Amino acid sequence: MFEDAGERAGIYRFSVDLGSLPTSKPYSRTFHLSGLPRANFVPYLIVEDASIQNRVDHVYSDWESSACTIAVHCGGDLVVEQQAPLTDWIVCSGRMLYHLDLNFDASLEARYDLTISLDSSVTEFPTHKLVLLGGGWQDYATNHLHFPDDYP
Repeated sequence: MFEDAGERAGIYRFSVDLGSLPTSKPYSRTFHLSGLPRANFVPYLIVEDASIQNRVDHVYSDWESSACTIAVHCGGDLVVEQQAPLTDWIVCSGRMLYHLDLNFDASLEARYDLTISLDSSVTEFPTHKLVLLGGGWQDYATNHLHFPDDYP
């Protein structure tokens, strides 16, 4: 589901909810994306788990040792890729909202393949979903309005 919060959105004007992911491990899932607005996007993994206070206290759940890989391809070319256990991901907004230091510039005309893979020694993972957030007058990477074709 795609949502546009409007041009007055300070950050994360655009939201692309890619939906729930499997709770059994391991898995790999690819999403085919097109028509993304010209903006910088950050993939987030939203996990529904009551142990957020544990994370604040630097105590991790066993499922957080799971290695997660996110890769974005455009026209067969790798745009960005990163792999890390969830313990290395950044948790923000006072909830289990994970992201790596990973972002990519989207263009309306381009078609993207976003692949998420989760490899884990635990058999069950909490309910989670993948969301792309981007755009707004304060861009994630540069803290100002930024479009991929603004720079040479």
